Amino acid sequence: MSLIILGCDDILDLAPQDTLTEEAFYQTAEDAVIAVNAAYDPFQNLFYYGFAYPILGNLASGDAMKGGFGSGDQAAMLQFQDFSSDASNGRLNDYWKAIWPGVLRANVVLEKVPEIDMDESLKNRVLGEAKFIRALNYYNLTMTWGDLPIYDFVPTATTESLPRSPKSEVVAFIEQDLKDAINLLPDASDYAPADVGRASKGSAQGLLARLYANLGRWPEASGIVDDIMKSPMGYDLAADYANNFNGEGDNNIETLFEIQYNTGTSPDQWSDNGQWNGNQIADTWGPIGTAEDAIFGWGFSAPTEELVTSYEAGDLRLPATVLQPGDEFLGDTFDPENSGHFDNTGSMYGNVKYINPGASGPGTLDSPVNFKIIRFAEMLLIKAEALNEGSNDQQNAVMYLDMVRERAGLDGIEATLGYLPGQAELREIIYNEMRIELALEGTTFFNFVSRGLGSNMYGDRGFQAGQDELFPIPQGALDINGWSPNPGY
Repeated sequence: MSLIILGCDDILDLAPQDTLTEEAFYQTAEDAVIAVNAAYDPFQNLFYYGFAYPILGNLASGDAMKGGFGSGDQAAMLQFQDFSSDASNGRLNDYWKAIWPGVLRANVVLEKVPEIDMDESLKNRVLGEAKFIRALNYYNLTMTWGDLPIYDFVPTATTESLPRSPKSEVVAFIEQDLKDAINLLPDASDYAPADVGRASKGSAQGLLARLYANLGRWPEASGIVDDIMKSPMGYDLAADYANNFNGEGDNNIETLFEIQYNTGTSPDQWSDNGQWNGNQIADTWGPIGTAEDAIFGWGFSAPTEELVTSYEAGDLRLPATVLQPGDEFLGDTFDPENSGHFDNTGSMYGNVKYINPGASGPGTLDSPVNFKIIRFAEMLLIKAEALNEGSNDQQNAVMYLDMVRERAGLDGIEATLGYLPGQAELREIIYNEMRIELALEGTTFFNFVSRGLGSNMYGDRGFQAGQDELFPIPQGALDINGWSPNPGY
């Protein structure tokens, strides 16, 4: 195996250099916590949740355009819009290299921590965190690339390459990690204030519910959501949808898991992102403006007309997601034609999610706004879908769906339609609610293609069934590991 191609050539030695050997480091409970903290760190990477990886799903879904300063800015991302990526795509290579370190660091924890003499409940928590972190990383890897090598150990520079295991085996590996994590992790309500944001039982349950829904395992998906709703944490929808994405709702009652950010500790914007602690989406996804504008971002992941027109009139999620011409934001008026936003991005709309309303200008690269990975709203939609698909129970499915709609200021489904829809019609309604509720969060493309909807939803942009459910594995990884490419690539 090439540690370089997996992006983990320098992450296996977690002990402070020049002071401790690896053998001397993994001795105490504090060492265990430091080690698992290191496994969380890659999530913040510029080419992971820090900016670029969610864009892959946003562009492939058709809900966003590449944006940025013209077609040449991050040009490789254009291939995600029309499904023309190949193994030389530099951004896919960046994603590949950004995700693997979290897997390997979690494996370090799972190998070293069991031998530490420490409080058993804390040990279980740390091991549960590592199981969840490995599962989330593998989930993203297999949703993007399918078959994968299964590393459940810590490789060394002399470890030979592993073959790619079938996606079904990778999914089974993820499922077991999540089941283990559920048994090991505390409820979020049991964490001390200093530990808020760590993976909890609800985090693992939420990802497992998503996995089961994507597999069409409806009774299991429904049961997991029931468990989440019984959690001592008291998960619920936040009163204001917008607060999930502007910093006011960080670690709120709706959160099952989110990437933690803070401000004041980041390096300058052009330095190595390995130790970045601020959320860069504020600037990189923020609308383009003039130097005098309060609205001043790079314009990536710019919303499309197709996304905007999929909202119902009066849906409160629209202004919390999309900036439209004439909207007031950050003390300024969004004018895409005069600010250069339209000329550069090709979109008349700007992204609002994850833009820190208390900041303006280039300093927003140091935004403290957390990135939501799993929300309770998604669990309600999964419950509605599971009832509709698995039990043919439209009456109760609509009840859960209406919880999400009513938070958005909309009438319930029966009140809107004047009747209770049948299974097929309700299925389409649920899909649209998923698209709207989770818009620009990077997940809906992967959810929909898992349900076999790729050709239906994306065929007009070149989606080919049997190929474009997955993306091409980077050429360097294929060459060094001796793997065959994904079908069609």
